[in-house]
Amino acid sequence: MKAGTRSVIFDFDGVICDSTRECLFMTALTQESREKNLPPAELLKGFSLQQMMSNYENLPFRQAFEKHRKYVRWPKEYWFILDAWVRDRKKVESVGLSQADFDGFVANTPPEALLFEKQFFSTRDAVREKDFSGWISFFDVYSDVIEGLKEFIAHQELIILTGRDSASTHAVLCASGLDATRIRIFDAKTYKNKTAGMKEILSLLKINPRDVAMIDDNIQHLAELHELGVHGIWAKWGYVCDEHWSHPHVAHVTACERAGWKQVVTTFLSV
Repeated sequence: MKAGTRSVIFDFDGVICDSTRECLFMTALTQESREKNLPPAELLKGFSLQQMMSNYENLPFRQAFEKHRKYVRWPKEYWFILDAWVRDRKKVESVGLSQADFDGFVANTPPEALLFEKQFFSTRDAVREKDFSGWISFFDVYSDVIEGLKEFIAHQELIILTGRDSASTHAVLCASGLDATRIRIFDAKTYKNKTAGMKEILSLLKINPRDVAMIDDNIQHLAELHELGVHGIWAKWGYVCDEHWSHPHVAHVTACERAGWKQVVTTFLSV
């Protein structure tokens, strides 16, 4: 990339769409596949995604999942919520888990959680291949953000750094009308965290970290990327939990609402 050129990198879940339902369904199906010892494709034979959607409110794990989705950064943490819920459902649904609980899990992730994450991606692939229209209906895409991104990619490549897999991310973006040839994705299958992914982006683009901004809804991610020299744009409309408002890094980011993100990005790129 030409010296002095600035770039903005985008998160996906929470910033471009609300994927809570999709992630909950994939977690539930992954666990069922594990319990029945069936490959996802076998589990899905005769399975109705429409019926699953209609039964969303009655999913037993839903309350705990929705309560803690804002803490999740990588799919292995869905296993953590599920495991905690199985161990003490009443506590998880009432008192809940904290950021410290999630930090402790990430620091000492058990092998079973990593296996769950791998199976989670396989389940998502199987569901998408079986019934694409049913799967895509699980997402609530922010149409105003998509329209802004259509303007953005007319001038700059859209680079996504996500805790999701690239195939599903690409599928949602293209189904929303974005130009596939203008999208590049750095995903959770390739990188263990966003710091690793950002280092690769900086290397490939040959760009100074000071000329890069990351727009993300998770303040933890932005704090870690700040250590690399990357500017943080905090997407307050995403998965933001109460604890994050008191995070010390809040003072070092540019916080914005959904209605104002384009102006914030334009200002950063024009400096």
